[in-house]
Amino acid sequence: LDVAPSGPTDGTYIASANIQNIFNLKVTGDGAHTVYVWLRDAAGNVDHTKRASVIVRYDSIAPGLPASFNSPSHFTGAWSNDPTVDVRWTEASDPLSGVAGYALVWDQSPATLPAASITTASLTDTSLALAEGSGYYAHLRARDNAGTWTATALHLGPFSIDLQAPAAPAALTVTPASWSTVNQFTLSWTN
Repeated sequence: LDVAPSGPTDGTYIASANIQNIFNLKVTGDGAHTVYVWLRDAAGNVDHTKRASVIVRYDSIAPGLPASFNSPSHFTGAWSNDPTVDVRWTEASDPLSGVAGYALVWDQSPATLPAASITTASLTDTSLALAEGSGYYAHLRARDNAGTWTATALHLGPFSIDLQAPAAPAALTVTPASWSTVNQFTLSWTN
């Protein structure tokens, strides 16, 4: 494993008639490992230089979450009349197999863990048009190329959407209501 054989007795001998498989091979740690296979016949003939090799890749470490997750279009905790929220994030980290993609979900819960299903490989996304209301959140987690997900997620929000203009002021009055020699007036109304 990881070092080409230098003699016919190197490695681990597995005895079996007409062997064509090695099951449950375990490597010494995360990373890419070269496995060498050479054969010995029933008469005991063996030549370690007549070998084949294959690389096995093992990544048991979950990726890291992105370092940044924000919205360039909306402020959290503030009302907006734009029902679609743009979000962006930095690439997650995974030094072994690399990042395969992300699960991003929108809802009105502050701590959702998205399902283990890639929804985007991009570093940006835009929500569908959100209905009027408050308390919308985006949740993001990453998956590596070995299929391992981050155990936690990043959460961004709350976002609040208001699409209705306010009604006209009711019962608008001015004081003083008649002609005045002083250039100072007070406007009053009810909502």
